[in-house]
Amino acid sequence: MTEFSIIVPILLLLIFVLPQFALWFHARQVAARAAQQGVDAGRAYNAVPGDGADAASAFLNEMGGSLQSPQVNVDTSGPGEVAVTVRGTVTTLIPGMHLTVVHRAEAPIEDWTP
Repeated sequence: MTEFSIIVPILLLLIFVLPQFALWFHARQVAARAAQQGVDAGRAYNAVPGDGADAASAFLNEMGGSLQSPQVNVDTSGPGEVAVTVRGTVTTLIPGMHLTVVHRAEAPIEDWTP
């Protein structure tokens, strides 16, 4: 009985922590890919300023809520560069746990020079 009372809490912890880690990892990958999609659209030759945010938001919508409350921020303040930051929260299985995912991607803006 003593062994059982020691092993059960450890097993319950593993039952909740492993899927939670998988959800966090998936949300992190979604944020990274959305940021990269936004950068790819925003840095294209003759891209309109809102293209990066639109592409990142469209990708997040396609993923069907993998990232809760996503926020997309596009920064073009650098000379010839565009940066997209995607931020959101992870769905949690453990009550009281709040996990946030932030990913930033940046690249130079494409320009044609003769």
